[in-house]
This record gives sequence, C-alpha cells and structure tokens, in this order.
Amino acid sequence: MYNNILLSVPFGFGLPFLRKVSFKRMFLAGVMFGLAIEGAQMVLSLLIRAGYRTVDVNDVLLNFIGVMLGYGCYRLFAAIVRGISRDKKRGLAALLNTAV
Repeated sequence: MYNNILLSVPFGFGLPFLRKVSFKRMFLAGVMFGLAIEGAQMVLSLLIRAGYRTVDVNDVLLNFIGVMLGYGCYRLFAAIVRGISRDKKRGLAALLNTAV
C-alpha cells in the first residue's frame, strides 16, 4: 500500500526540475501518472493472460498522493534554496557597498 506512495514521490519531486509546472498541471500529472501505472498493469496482465497484478482505484489515489508529496517536497526545497541565495546576494551587496 505505502509502496505506491514511495514509488511516485520521485516523479513529483523530479518533474519540476525538467519543466516549469504549476500546481494545476502537477495535479493533472499526478492523476495521469497513477492512471498510466494502473493501465500498464492491466495491459500487462491481459498480455500475459494471468492475474499478474490487480488494477485498483486505491492505487491510483495512492500514486497521486505520492506525486503531490514529492511536489510539496520540491516546493519546500526550492523555497529553502531561494532563501539561501537571497541571503548570499544580500551579504555580497553589503560587502560591496562597504568596500566602495
């Protein structure tokens, strides 16, 4: 059960590094990611003609939660990095103003 969340956290954390993503688009990407994984499991089960995996709506929701947790971690990480870089710029500006 929790494996679905852990599986999808890297997707939610990594996608914003590749493209600029709004919350609305990330929401949609999270739903699509969960549906894609469950759809792939269903197709694989049909191709093998065995009950390899079961398709479950709860798994889609858990994958979505994982994506959104990853995105939340990204937003937190980005805010921390922005804060650190602002402090460094402020420190550099103060240093340059006193030197002149």
